[in-house]
Amino acid sequence: MARVEKERTVEELTEMFKKAQAVVLSDFTGLNVEEMAELRRRCRDSSVVYRVAKNTLARFAASKADLEPLLPYLTGPNGFTFGYDDPAVPAKVINDFAKESGKLTIKGGVFQGEVIGPDQVKRIATLPGKDVLLSQLLMQMGAPISRFAEVLRSVLREFLYVLTQIGEMKGAEQREGEAEEKPEEKKSEELEQGNEQP
Repeated sequence: MARVEKERTVEELTEMFKKAQAVVLSDFTGLNVEEMAELRRRCRDSSVVYRVAKNTLARFAASKADLEPLLPYLTGPNGFTFGYDDPAVPAKVINDFAKESGKLTIKGGVFQGEVIGPDQVKRIATLPGKDVLLSQLLMQMGAPISRFAEVLRSVLREFLYVLTQIGEMKGAEQREGEAEEKPEEKKSEELEQGNEQP
């Protein structure tokens, strides 16, 4: 590899390290060509980038990206899985592939700027994705609002019930009043009719 090409590779890797939300470092020893192609396909399908780089170039790039704690992990064959949107996706893709193939080994990674070990990468792989977490958050935020709306509906229902009861009571009082007035009206009419007859 020519010097210019190496410098370009270091610059590309540096930018990838800086822009990525998460990077998973894995040892791909034992993967054959078909398995490597399948791994790259899964990465592409999940919108993450899988890249193999020489350790010397990766060390320069990690140093330039202020990721010196990653340097001890850069031994042996290394594949880097870069995730730019959902930081859990690279861990999920690599962890799933490692379980299925039995050949890929998770060495560590970078999660939102912090260097983490293989156990932490595996724990991140079990977390729900960003979209799932956002929908759960929205549901949790919506729950108090829907409970508040139900309380308001309940208060309104009770208020309408009270108004209906008041209306029925007034209607009953009015009917009683009319019933009491009618006998008096009859008596007064009878009296008037009696007075009119000589």
